[in-house]
Amino acid sequence: MNQRYLLFPFLWALLLAACIKDRFDPLPAFDTSNLEGTVPLDTVYRSSFEGIYELSEGDNSFGEQFACKWANGYLCLFGAKDGRFINVQVGFRTSDSSIRMAGFWRDPIQPQQGQVQLTIAKTEGVDSVWGHNGRGIVLRGYLENDPGKTIVLRFKRPFSAAVLNRAFVIAAHRGGGRNSDNLPYAENSLDLVKHVAQFGATGIEIDIRLTKDKVPIIYHDPDINTRLTLKSPLVGDIHQFNADFLSAYIRLVDGQRIPTLDEMLTTLIDSTTIQNVWLDCKDGGESGFFDHVVPVLQKAMGYAQTRNRNVSLLLGLPSEEAYDAFIAFPGHQQLPSLCELGLEQAKHAGSRVFAPRWTLGILEAETTEAHAQNIRVVTWTLDDPGGMNEVITKSRYDGILTNYPSMLAYAFYSQE
Repeated sequence: MNQRYLLFPFLWALLLAACIKDRFDPLPAFDTSNLEGTVPLDTVYRSSFEGIYELSEGDNSFGEQFACKWANGYLCLFGAKDGRFINVQVGFRTSDSSIRMAGFWRDPIQPQQGQVQLTIAKTEGVDSVWGHNGRGIVLRGYLENDPGKTIVLRFKRPFSAAVLNRAFVIAAHRGGGRNSDNLPYAENSLDLVKHVAQFGATGIEIDIRLTKDKVPIIYHDPDINTRLTLKSPLVGDIHQFNADFLSAYIRLVDGQRIPTLDEMLTTLIDSTTIQNVWLDCKDGGESGFFDHVVPVLQKAMGYAQTRNRNVSLLLGLPSEEAYDAFIAFPGHQQLPSLCELGLEQAKHAGSRVFAPRWTLGILEAETTEAHAQNIRVVTWTLDDPGGMNEVITKSRYDGILTNYPSMLAYAFYSQE
């Protein structure tokens, strides 16, 4: 074999290693010493922790209040300020009858994160946990690095009826956020969606494009660029390359491969608790797009049933071209879809969700009509806390798409 070809893989590996962007700090391998001597907490006690906590002592970089939920086996605390959040694992230490926690905190906007250790002493709420009642719980501990302070949180109240009686989707844009945000993994990647429930999300939006050989992949932009991928000798339209070639020679900015739609849906079903998936059909207007995407969708829906996974997979229609191609597809009304264009088009397509842009304001009349037709309403893409609160409190929308799911989680769960 020609030595030039032997050398190419070695040079390619060096190029990949040299170009991984250091702003993608993965979630930390946190210190578990506070969990030593503990046994896992039985899941029947998890609901005891959920509710609103107030800051009693210590650093207020997260705000004065937290909303607490379980996700992916972590106790997740979403702060009132800037979407900062805490994820901790929880165990019971029989030697002193305390509940111990260890994990990490992270800021979704600024490149900051650190470790967390918290404890519930026997006299500060352990009996409340066993009684399935959060009142009396006190979390004491510290936050490592910036802010690097001690912290004391006290259970304030359970979630309000406004929260418990509303099925509301907290949907994460591009699988969890954009590469320009402080993500631990690249947007639209497998590693990101595996963790996004811990950031507050109950749903995600991901982007579908077709390769040259018509394999549906998860990728936002129409071209290979350094915003989404590591620098390489390859440039140009993503449609110019076969899926196997992209898998071999292109890496996302954090080093992962571009996932296929099949790989992404299998991962979502097997490795997450996400219940709502918005499949944004970026190439929906391309000839034959739905011929190649629908079989993958139907395969995933069948697989989800075998796994007893309740997950809604919706084909997103973002453009007139995608809408027209979908309407022309045989049996389209039996396919789950989401329409961004207008309520009348959503009704004509048989869509399950109408998704208006948030800048249109609160569409009260359309919401009433949509709900009468059993169509949910989810607005996009909203990153402003004030706007989130307005939609949550003044509309009857069924969800919001955002780049900051932890910020939206606090806004929704903290309702009184």
